[in-house]
Amino acid sequence: MLFLKNMFYVILWEPETPGNIGAVARAMSNFGFENLVLINPQCDYLSSEAIARSKHGYDLLKSAKVVNEGFIDTLDVKIGTSSKVGGPRNVFRTPVDVSNLPELLDLNADLKIGLIFGRESIGLKNEELEKCDFLVSIPASKENKALNLSHAVAIVLYELFKSTNKETHISHFELANKDEKRVLLELLHKILSHLEFARPQNKETIELVFNRIITKSFLSKKEATTMLAFFRKLLSKLK
Repeated sequence: MLFLKNMFYVILWEPETPGNIGAVARAMSNFGFENLVLINPQCDYLSSEAIARSKHGYDLLKSAKVVNEGFIDTLDVKIGTSSKVGGPRNVFRTPVDVSNLPELLDLNADLKIGLIFGRESIGLKNEELEKCDFLVSIPASKENKALNLSHAVAIVLYELFKSTNKETHISHFELANKDEKRVLLELLHKILSHLEFARPQNKETIELVFNRIITKSFLSKKEATTMLAFFRKLLSKLK
């Protein structure tokens, strides 16, 4: 996570709503980013509303750097964001899908990378996008393409976080492997062989349904172990 703290700058260009700034600080805290930069903020970013929305990101909010647009020139890589994408003639609004963003960056290089988000009302202007190396866009409904500022920031940070943190708290739930599922199905077959059915098709249907459930499901090892113990107990009673 160290590179995330040092490399990336979350830059809000003339943000207009203090609550959004606070929520951005919270999202940054969620995904381990530390550098919040505000270009000519149009509101009090330390208002009670911003502080309330920042939650555990309060320290990030408090330490936000307030600058003018000249700060952009100090960055090595400048990534603009917008829901407004253009046609083939508008080169500044030719987007990259946010899911492809990690692939475009050399995360091993010692670089200052700016993630630049525009105003809540109009986003980034063309002349501001001209300063960026490329534009990232988040796919959304055609009827309502523009995301809330803090939501957009959270999605972009999540994509970067996900690509560089393969082991999160979710990975502690180790999944059952193919062999463990196979043993489950073998036990199930033995259990069914001890049971009587009015019609043979009923037995076949039950076995097919359980086969599909066990094969397709994301069973954890703990769940598989519990089922194995239960199936063995049941089989011992049937013998």
